[in-house]
Amino acid sequence: MHLATMGAMLKVCNKLPDDLNDNLRLLKDGRWYEPQMLPRKYAYGEMKQCFANAARLALREPTLTYVEGFAHSGLIPVHHAWTVDLKGRVIDPTWRTRPEDEYAHKVHDMAYLGIEFEIEEAVSYLLQGGSCLFDWRRLSKSLDEKAG
Repeated sequence: MHLATMGAMLKVCNKLPDDLNDNLRLLKDGRWYEPQMLPRKYAYGEMKQCFANAARLALREPTLTYVEGFAHSGLIPVHHAWTVDLKGRVIDPTWRTRPEDEYAHKVHDMAYLGIEFEIEEAVSYLLQGGSCLFDWRRLSKSLDEKAG
């Protein structure tokens, strides 16, 4: 499944030093999710606000689960957040996937690799300016120390 995408995502995951590489958790515990067009019963959130969009949707819809990981839309893998339904299908309120959407992503070019998190945990990290998968403050402090 998406072998080229998997290779690209693994390269991204191996860029950080081991002491900062929370991606190792993603590689060990993550799973692949099947992309799909956003079902019509869900509205899109604001572009470039995937963490907030996914968290809001998971809070509003108790049958959806918050997921963080890497997603690929045909260009490069990016740190991303989305939700999944009870059947494990991607419900991504950020990336445009409907045929009528301007600059719509092609679902057959997309891939999602992530870990499911309890919404309370996600909200706690997001309110502190971080994410479930990465502690950006720890990363920034460590990089500053290595540079200085």
